[in-house]
Amino acid sequence: MQEFSVLSADERPYLYVKVATDYDNLGREVAKGFADLTKFMDDNRIHPRGLPLTVLPDRPTELFRIQVGCIVAKDDLAQARGDIHAGALPAGRSVHCSFRGHYSDFPGLYAAMVEYGHRQGHMMARTTWQYLYKLPEGRPLEQIDYECHYALREVG
Repeated sequence: MQEFSVLSADERPYLYVKVATDYDNLGREVAKGFADLTKFMDDNRIHPRGLPLTVLPDRPTELFRIQVGCIVAKDDLAQARGDIHAGALPAGRSVHCSFRGHYSDFPGLYAAMVEYGHRQGHMMARTTWQYLYKLPEGRPLEQIDYECHYALREVG
């Protein structure tokens, strides 16, 4: 049984690469996105301020549209250009859990997070994000460790 909690956090700036792919190619495309982002950050002397992450700004459709990124200092956002974009994780509360698995397991996980949030009296926002503890390269996709968040919508 998955354990959930509600956490609060300040806004967190991040740089990212956009990826749009199907489930079959997701691992390869996420790894490529991280490689491209890492090269950009190295070339521009930008230091990560946290774990690598993936952000889903909306629900997946036939294509998985995802932002592959890394938390950085707010001042580093100004260096975004070309295929590298600037964003910020929202300030506020989120439903949180630790998870080991594959992206194809996320619809069920996030449905359970929504159910937990509703039982706690919360409204869910659209944005989800995952910190990756183990990058996909060289690991089976079903053995990746994540810290998952589902943003809560502030009401009132």
